[in-house]
Amino acid sequence: MTAYGSSNNRRITGSAECAGNMTRHGRTVQTDHLRYGHSSKTRIPEFKLGVARLSGEGLRNVQTSEQRRLVRIASAMNTKARKLGTYGVVSSVELAMKPSECAYCGVTLEPGQGTFDHRLAFARGGHNVSANVVRCCITCNREKFDKTPSEFKEHQVLVSICTVCGNQFQPRWAEWQAGRARTCSRSCAAKSRWA
Repeated sequence: MTAYGSSNNRRITGSAECAGNMTRHGRTVQTDHLRYGHSSKTRIPEFKLGVARLSGEGLRNVQTSEQRRLVRIASAMNTKARKLGTYGVVSSVELAMKPSECAYCGVTLEPGQGTFDHRLAFARGGHNVSANVVRCCITCNREKFDKTPSEFKEHQVLVSICTVCGNQFQPRWAEWQAGRARTCSRSCAAKSRWA
């Protein structure tokens, strides 16, 4: 059995001799620090922390697959923010409390579906805080990329007319900003060069 303490992040291994105690390198240690936050006196529910608890079969991990998924996502967000020098930390508990619908298109998301997005991307000066993180569907997350929410709404309704064939199309955002969104396809672009 392996558990990680939240107050000092030391790895504790062993079996339970009695409730609240674990053995580490032959010594019995109190495990109450696993069930409490860093320095706060408020008790965090064990299922939120994924702490091993005593059952009829002995110690077992109570984390579900969805909780493990949220821990991985929060860890990846925090690692990326740390590498880019952006402040803030997001926990899996904060991610679990996000609404179950896409923040951009409003589609209802089942547990395990969708992903999380920073409303204001790190490249645009956004921070890794819970207020900047929203739950969204994968399609909206990919289409949004590093646009601001207002730019993303503008891009969703953007329509251009091809100068060669006259078809309506949705141009790429970068091409639209650069003023190069004149043709709908590569073949039309080639025809415009040779015409």
